Amino acid sequence: MYLHVNPEDNLLKVTDDERKAAKFSIVPIEGSHPHEFMIMTTSQQMLSSSQEKIPYYLDAKCTMNRTQSRDLKMRTSIKVHNARMVLQKSVVEEDHKVPVDITRWLQGKELYFICCARRIHSKGGYLCVKKPAPLPKWLSRSKSQNIDNYEVKIVPSINMHDDDKNSFMLFRLLPQGLIPGLSEGHQHMRTDGESDLLQMS
Repeated sequence: MYLHVNPEDNLLKVTDDERKAAKFSIVPIEGSHPHEFMIMTTSQQMLSSSQEKIPYYLDAKCTMNRTQSRDLKMRTSIKVHNARMVLQKSVVEEDHKVPVDITRWLQGKELYFICCARRIHSKGGYLCVKKPAPLPKWLSRSKSQNIDNYEVKIVPSINMHDDDKNSFMLFRLLPQGLIPGLSEGHQHMRTDGESDLLQMS
């Protein structure tokens, strides 16, 4: 599975189609807190009779319950405290979940949890791709409701959702060169779901 940006509303979605996978740039944030970054995409727009790339950043505003307060969306204008992310290793000693350097992740060599960092007046949760609970039969009247689609969410903790058969919380980048035709300076982001593309030489 890959992260996908819906072109109609810029909401963060999920796809199993490699061709629809979003191309991301990972933007390190300079400051006193090391290893923080923002997730960015770009969009081609006509400005003053010339095409320019407009940056969009992942807006992940969190509540006190460590969930998102609105849908996860790529925006051109955001508050930095709603965009700060850090990586955490999948293997840790006890509860010492400290942020780690992003270098190996950028090289496509490791899978990590993505945690919302230093949220204001709230606590950061974790990025998660999960299948929503099935709707009751009396609500499932329309065939257009596809309850099999996975959603991108912020969840409160690793322990509640990791290793669940319907959710995935470890993310890997596929850097330039691992997928033919991938634009320079961008990476595809995918979850740890089963896929031949995970088997990289």
